[in-house]
Amino acid sequence: MPKDSEEEIRLRAYDIWIREGSPAGRDREHWERASEELRAVACQPPALAEMSMEELGQQPDA
Repeated sequence: MPKDSEEEIRLRAYDIWIREGSPAGRDREHWERASEELRAVACQPPALAEMSMEELGQQPDA
């Protein structure tokens, strides 16, 4: 995996962790979810890929 991709996943996983209230012991789950979110965004047409999850109307998982 390219280093840039790892950094993007790390930042997205951290954002998920913060949004969920910083729970302990769910780092793997957050990493996998971040990776899935970034893959989904990469598959979107360029205009959609630049939009945030909130702009797309998706709420973070609780």
